[in-house]
Amino acid sequence: MLNLTDGKGSGNKASVNSDNMLRCASYEENYALFSNAYDKQAYAFVIETVTPTGAADYFCYMKNSSDKDMIVDKLEIYEATADAVDITVGMTGTPTGGTAETPANKNAGSSNTPDGTFQYGVNITVITGGSVVGRLRVPADSTTHEFTWDSGFVIPNGSTFVLSAVTGTTALSCTVHFYYREPIA
Repeated sequence: MLNLTDGKGSGNKASVNSDNMLRCASYEENYALFSNAYDKQAYAFVIETVTPTGAADYFCYMKNSSDKDMIVDKLEIYEATADAVDITVGMTGTPTGGTAETPANKNAGSSNTPDGTFQYGVNITVITGGSVVGRLRVPADSTTHEFTWDSGFVIPNGSTFVLSAVTGTTALSCTVHFYYREPIA
């Protein structure tokens, strides 16, 4: 007879109900919380205020240099005038015209920093290609709008996550929330 016991050595045994199903209790937490609390690898890239100079100008550039996947799961954005923001992944080239920034660790007890290149600006250039994977319509209503994605945007090593203003010439502020996790094979 095979007994299933806990992994902490206390000798507690698992039980099976009358339908031959294992009885257990569990809890669930979202992976961003797990990454923040246990791995200390959740970050916020805060872009205070930028005014892209024209249509389709890139104002946020993030390139993952970690062996772990970078998962972008939330974006908070405010625009002074109604506009839209395009999300592009997989762009290539060396960005020019941006200001380097180190996103803040969301775990106050950690000094970890993200592994990558992070820039913001009014017109980041010399990057091309990629695929537009989303367009966010942002109204001008004095409110910060939050966009979340259960699936997240998975940015593997060497790949990019880039934001551009569709019309441009309007002041905006945003925060990109992301975390790292081991790639799932």
